[in-house]
Amino acid sequence: MRGEDGENMSKLKEFTFSWRYALAIVNGYSGTLKTTGHVIDFLVDETPCTLYLSGREDSFIEKLEKLGIDEWDGQDFFTPGVLDGDTWDLTIAYDEKKIHASGTNAYPPHFFDFMDLLHEYGLPVAGIEEEGCEEDEGTVMIDDWDIKIR
Repeated sequence: MRGEDGENMSKLKEFTFSWRYALAIVNGYSGTLKTTGHVIDFLVDETPCTLYLSGREDSFIEKLEKLGIDEWDGQDFFTPGVLDGDTWDLTIAYDEKKIHASGTNAYPPHFFDFMDLLHEYGLPVAGIEEEGCEEDEGTVMIDDWDIKIR
């Protein structure tokens, strides 16, 4: 996308994402868009990782939209009665849209498809995702906890 003066303009204006164990300060995922709009710096289990979106940004946004991620906006997904587990938080802004959602031991539809999309663009898998997370008919299993997906 080019601006009026012909310079490249990023459609992706903001991207922050974290997913970690509720009682841990480190581990899991933490990612922030750099000011260029084409690079997302992540920490994956404390190891730096960079996703480069230059030339692929439109495709990335289209895939996000196909997941219905805008339907997550304004929601806080929560499973009551679980004192540990995991928390996640996502903010994405592009074009004229801004989406924010978060959760504690609960996930929106297509959350793991969202994670697959990040992996498709080069994000390594963190321990939080490897340790028994699986989606099965609206329920996510994490370390023997039944966690409902809305």
